[in-house]
Amino acid sequence: MELIQLVDVIAVDKQIIVDALYSDFKDFEDAVQNMSAIGGAVDCIVTRNVKDYVSSDLEVLAPAEFLEKYMY
Repeated sequence: MELIQLVDVIAVDKQIIVDALYSDFKDFEDAVQNMSAIGGAVDCIVTRNVKDYVSSDLEVLAPAEFLEKYMY
């Protein structure tokens, strides 16, 4: 099964980039992902780099944590 059939893609616009630039994130790409997730009204971020998202206002879970919490 193709990944695109399982996920929604959130648009990144100028405001998300500006918000990412002014965020407390150390890594710009993580900041963009976080800000686009907020703008896309997602419930959580799933990443192998949970420690990089300590500045996030969203729930941030490792893949195994996500599966344990939401899939079982």
